[in-house]
Amino acid sequence: TSSVPDACGAGDSLSLSSGMVQDSWEACLRLALDASPVPPAPTSSGPRDPRHAAVRRAAVALMDSVDRGGLVAPWTAVPTLVAASTDPAPDVAARALRVLRRVAGKAPDMFRATVADGLPLAARLHADLARAFAAVEQGRNGNENGDGNGESDEDKSLAALDAAASLDVSRGVGALYADLIQGTRPARHAFLGRLLRKLDAACDVHGRGGEGAELASLAAVAQAAAALPMRRADEPLMLVRSADDVVSRRGEAALSALQRALKKGGKLEKKEGEEEEDDDDD
Repeated sequence: TSSVPDACGAGDSLSLSSGMVQDSWEACLRLALDASPVPPAPTSSGPRDPRHAAVRRAAVALMDSVDRGGLVAPWTAVPTLVAASTDPAPDVAARALRVLRRVAGKAPDMFRATVADGLPLAARLHADLARAFAAVEQGRNGNENGDGNGESDEDKSLAALDAAASLDVSRGVGALYADLIQGTRPARHAFLGRLLRKLDAACDVHGRGGEGAELASLAAVAQAAAALPMRRADEPLMLVRSADDVVSRRGEAALSALQRALKKGGKLEKKEGEEEEDDDDD
């Protein structure tokens, strides 16, 4: 990464540096959210262990250099940087936040238009981290018996990591919101107006919006929205308005789809049969 800011295409009439970076940019964005633990996992292994953030740290450092050099459109990295700003490794999160601050200064309109898209990526990053380290812990312990209540040790470890991950997402998004969004009305309204867009798309049962919707990701978006450090009256009102809009437009169709799914599974038919038996008894 150190060679990129030194070159930055300077003296390169063919823009080879820019071309190489652009060809590898998507791979860099993926590596910034890499959740693979570093083998062999040490005894103190965990998502917060800085040794396991080596790949993400290098990817965010490269994104920082690329943005300073102006080698790619800066807003293409905003969703990934939002997710990286919630990284369990404090240095990775702090650097991602610094890059976001610079992008917001250079391209405020594009920043406001894309920042909310980073929440599902943040949820996915922490879910992947939780699953990866739950598997590592399970492999170290070699115990699948659980506590006799039908819950394995791996399930309990994953539940604990999921809870910590939700807090990390909410805390990181809250810090980002307070630092870069809350200060100006256009930024607040743009972010809050787009925040529940994923929930809106997931409720589109007649289109393709609900395909591939992850409940964990949607729950993380809702929890992050509820945990925002709001200080002005227009902030909760914007969220309430967005939620009301989703319910008024999508609620009836989503409820009908749920009822059809339950009926197809026999649950509603059984309930109707039980009601008929009750009527006969009367």
